[in-house]
Amino acid sequence: MPFVLLLSDCQGGGHGGGEQAPAGAQAAGLHVAPDASAQLEPARHVLIVIDHDDTGFRVRHAQLVASPLPVKRFAETRQWRAAVEDSSGKSLFSAHIPVAGERRAEFAGPDGGMRAVHVQSEKFSFVLRVPYLERGTRVRFWDAQRELGVVPYPAEFE
Repeated sequence: MPFVLLLSDCQGGGHGGGEQAPAGAQAAGLHVAPDASAQLEPARHVLIVIDHDDTGFRVRHAQLVASPLPVKRFAETRQWRAAVEDSSGKSLFSAHIPVAGERRAEFAGPDGGMRAVHVQSEKFSFVLRVPYLERGTRVRFWDAQRELGVVPYPAEFE
């Protein structure tokens, strides 16, 4: 049976070109808490490489980047949400990010139509870019139904 295979590694998050935050941020699904916007440093953001395996999420690498936070709009309807929180659990920044570690394929079905298949990998890595926020203590991840995990907001950078 013939098939078409389209693999897409939906890894990443907020990286790439586009407008600079906060201009266009609302349209891109970004939210900065009003009292946190005063502490935003528009010329810097944090790039975080996050690994996931059967034990959960962990930060592999964090780096302070001397440029504004890129805003990338994702057309993908299946999204996660990432939020930077302070020590009290208050959200300082949140954004939609593509589902990480998901492989997608399309196959020709017996009726001649296309059939989409989504497979979630247990082990994967992805890049997340968030504003530099002095009060940030953790980054929390959700999908549409539940919390997926949490990692500490980087306090030190490589």
